[in-house]
Order: sequence, then C-alpha cells, then structure tokens
Amino acid sequence: MFEYQGWKFDSIESIPFGEENFEIIKVTNLRNIESKVYDIEISEPSFMMQANAHLWHFVQEGLAQYEVICSKIPEIKLFFHDFHLDFTKNRFLTIEEYCKTKNKNYSYIKDLAKIYSSDQNIYMTNKNTILIKEAYFINDISRLLDRDLILSGTLIPYWIKATDADGEWLDPENKIALPYFNESCIYDRWQITGLHLVKNRLKPYMIERGESHKKIYISREDVNLMWYTISPNRSFFDEPILIDYFVSQGYNKIVLTEYEYIDQLNILFNATHVAGITGSGLFNSFLCKPGTTLIEIHVSGNYYWSYEYFKEFGIKVKSAELRWRKDYNAVLSNKNMKKLKELVNSND
Repeated sequence: MFEYQGWKFDSIESIPFGEENFEIIKVTNLRNIESKVYDIEISEPSFMMQANAHLWHFVQEGLAQYEVICSKIPEIKLFFHDFHLDFTKNRFLTIEEYCKTKNKNYSYIKDLAKIYSSDQNIYMTNKNTILIKEAYFINDISRLLDRDLILSGTLIPYWIKATDADGEWLDPENKIALPYFNESCIYDRWQITGLHLVKNRLKPYMIERGESHKKIYISREDVNLMWYTISPNRSFFDEPILIDYFVSQGYNKIVLTEYEYIDQLNILFNATHVAGITGSGLFNSFLCKPGTTLIEIHVSGNYYWSYEYFKEFGIKVKSAELRWRKDYNAVLSNKNMKKLKELVNSND
C-alpha cells in the first residue's frame, strides 16, 4: 500500500510514453488516507483534477496532463474535485452550482469544464467520499526517479510512503529526496506536449474578429492588491507606469478577469502584439497565433517562471528582465524603462 499527499493506493504501474522523458503512471484503488467508506466509486479509467486550482495550474498542470494521458488512453474519464467543499451533501455538483460557490477569479472553470466534462458535473471528494479503481497521472522521470527503481521496490521516492507485504513502513533510509520543482526544470516535455493538445482542443472556440484589439497590454491591476496581502513579491505597484507607456505605443489595456474565459481566448487569438507582467493572464498567450509578438516583463523576485518556451508555438517572445535584485520587485527607473523601450522597438 502506498501513500502520497493525503491519498493512498494499492499498486503502481508504469506506462512509458514513447521516446519522451516521462511516463504515465497507473495506480489502483485511489482513495483518501482517512477514508473509511466511499459514497462514490468510479470504475472507469480516470484522471482526477483540482477544480479549485489557480488558472495557471489548472491549464499548465491539469488540462495539459489530461490531454497527454488521453492521447495514450482515449477512454480515460476526466473529473474535477475540490476538497475545500466538504460541507456539501451532494455527491455531484453541476458546473453552474459549483461556480456559484466561487468568486470571479474562478469563472474560467465554467467555460473550460463545459468543454472538457461530458456530463457537466463536478465530482466532489470529501474525506469519506471517493474511491477510484483505476487512476492515471504523469511521472516525469527526469526530475523524480527512474521507473525501474520504483517498480522494483528497491528505492522509494520521497513523495511516496510505502509499506511492505506485512504492512510495515519501509525504512526511510531507502528513500531519496529530490526537489519536485527547481529553476532548471520548471517546464517539462510533457507539459509542452500537453499545451499543444489543449490548444488544439480549444481551436473550435477561436474566432477571427477583424474589429478586435491587435495590440494589447494585459494588466495585473486586479490582483496587485490581493497579492500584496498574501505574497508581496507577486504585487507590483509601479504597473501604472508600464500601462501608460504601452498605451502611448498604441496598446489597449486589458484586464482579463473582466471577461469570460472563451472571450479571453479570443482577445489573445486576435492580437498581433501582447505585453504584460509574467503571471496567469500572460500565460494565456500560448493561445496566440504563430507570428504574434509577446513581450514578457519580469518584475517579481523569487519568481522563476518564463514563457520563453512559447516559441514552440511560433510566438515571437521578447523577455524584459527589469528586476534589480532577485529577491525584490523591480523599481521602474529611467534606466530600466529605457531598456524596456529598446526591447519593444527592436525588430528581432
């Protein structure tokens, strides 16, 4: 029996994915560690995905992972869960019912869940709720552990606790600790593969709109105050200087959370130039057409994500590094504004 992040399962099996540097993992009888009874039992091959995830994680880690697994196992069932809603007595909630419990920041779930969920239901997973007979996930062997070591049982990764045949915990000395995320492996092959598949899935919803804004600046003014109280390195109060500059260059300021997700998709799909600070809003730029210019502005200390890999989508990415120290937000000075202007006006 194995335990991982509050869940337990009985067996683990590897399904290599071609020549890529990752594999699909199949686990059996996935359930919550504290579960005693199960109101829901799902027998179909399934992928469980957080419904309460931040947009970046929802798409980059959730939908991308599902798409890759689905390309190998077409019969897999996608369902959403939110373990924060264990007050509900319903086994299933419709998407509309679920979204009523969430604020505007989660409105993207409504559009994306309708596209991906055939029965239009959110599966609720409370502590005593759910048992999944056959669940699938992705294991990136470049940053976790070689599959042969896992399957042979001679070495257990730090992220799984395991028992032997008698139910005794394996010696912790048999485990190794590897960082799940670090600066050198933020983006992995499976995520890029998955985002290509997500983009293909969303293509029917992309519409040519000749009257749309062609040059847009994606503003984070809606989240700057929120992040200031939660994680100050994620807020940036000099942004009005950026907004004024880009507006002077013919860009239209867009706050994406003011739009439904399908509308956000089309705003980006019809743009020829996109600029903004690294974050969830700018992440949507992977949906842009090939040839679109993306100006990604780095300002937050200790925030290593970059959308350079969008070049794989034929997008012309220009990265502006404005941080003056890695552990602080940028302070917009004449020097780094000059640097940004040179980048915007360059033809490369």
